[in-house]
Order: sequence, then C-alpha cells, then structure tokens
Amino acid sequence: MSWTAGLVVAIGAVFALAGFGLDPTWARLALTRGQYEQDVANLPRTDGAPRFKTFEWGDTGFAITASVSRTLIYDESGEVGLGSEQRSLAWRERLGASDEGRRVLRQEAGGHAIVKRISGHFYLLTESYP
Repeated sequence: MSWTAGLVVAIGAVFALAGFGLDPTWARLALTRGQYEQDVANLPRTDGAPRFKTFEWGDTGFAITASVSRTLIYDESGEVGLGSEQRSLAWRERLGASDEGRRVLRQEAGGHAIVKRISGHFYLLTESYP
C-alpha cells in the first residue's frame, strides 16, 4: 500500500469513528487500555478507598500558539467527572494527600481545565493556556 493510500485509510477511519461518536482520544485509549489497567491493578488498596492514577498524555503548543496539556485519569470513584460542588469531601481529601491528586486539583482550580469521561473509569483532563 502506498503512503497516500494509507493516509486516506487513516483519515477515513477517523471520520468513521467520529460518526459513531468515537474520537481519536477514545481510539488511543482502546489501543493502550490494557497497559493502563495493569498499572491500576498494581496500585495498592488503601482502606478500600477507590483508586486514582494519572498518566501524562502529552503537551502541544509553542510560544506563539496556545499550549494544551492532556492527562489521562483513572478514577474508580468517578468523582473527577462531577462538578466540583458535587464531589465529596473524602474525595478531595484523598486527592489532596497525593502529589498527582494535588496537581489535578490545581489544574482545575486554574480555570483552564476540562474533564471528560472517555470510557469506564477513564477520564481525560485537557488543560489549555492562551
């Protein structure tokens, strides 16, 4: 297959996925989900509390364009997907007790972050800076 045919197939796949409500973020998770689930399974259980883990998904942007940072979040409780006023005090305290949790809370407090559920307990935190 030539590189142009490969490009056409790839573009077509993106549009086909989008037609079913599946975007490249979903596809990326689907292709790598097993590794993330293994990492989560290896997390210690603390007093039966829901597990929480972040995975860096990369940054884009340069000095003359907006910068965008993406972080994949696994939140067994699902509270990261709720509005801040709906989250429990226990959830906020759990996040405040870890470096990765505090970073998520800081990013959201900055007002430039959006959290979107991808699938199951996986969420995408997208943070943009003008």
